[in-house]
Amino acid sequence: MQRRTVFGVIALLVLVCAAGAAGIVVGIDSQTVGAGGKAVIPVKITGAYGVGGLDLTVTYDTAALKFVSGEAGTLAKNGMIETNEVQQGTINIGIVDSQGIIGDGNVALLTFDVLGTQGTSSPMDVVVRGAFGTDLKNVANNVAGGTITVGPPGSAGGAGKLPLPAGVAVAAVCSAFWIAGRRAS
Repeated sequence: MQRRTVFGVIALLVLVCAAGAAGIVVGIDSQTVGAGGKAVIPVKITGAYGVGGLDLTVTYDTAALKFVSGEAGTLAKNGMIETNEVQQGTINIGIVDSQGIIGDGNVALLTFDVLGTQGTSSPMDVVVRGAFGTDLKNVANNVAGGTITVGPPGSAGGAGKLPLPAGVAVAAVCSAFWIAGRRAS
């Protein structure tokens, strides 16, 4: 019984080390955004385990998009992030997290004004200039760029409109207050 337990622990450690050796993938998924609106483009990471720092560069076509701001994604909420447009079409992103980024998901959210007309597209290329574990050792990495295509106003990913008409949203909020008030009395 003890041999099985020891063998199981050793096998698990080998699998964890092999998974860690494969590294991370940092990328941006291809998507369609609405002409004339705002687009929030997630920078994603997969295979993260104890990633303490990322130094990234994202490039895009300035005829289609104009950078507005950047913020931490869900996986980087415990860390610090800095985004700077070093020149038009090039954004540097620095992320540090002393607890370590673990899992798959968004590490940064980049907001753009959509300048291009319907049918315009922009490659979104990612370069990992550095990826480090919480132990300060380099983390193997790969990148996966995407393409942002401008669709008609209101397309997925970007017109910045509410999914419900404003009247329906107001009615829903008023109804919720009315029900809460009736329960309190």
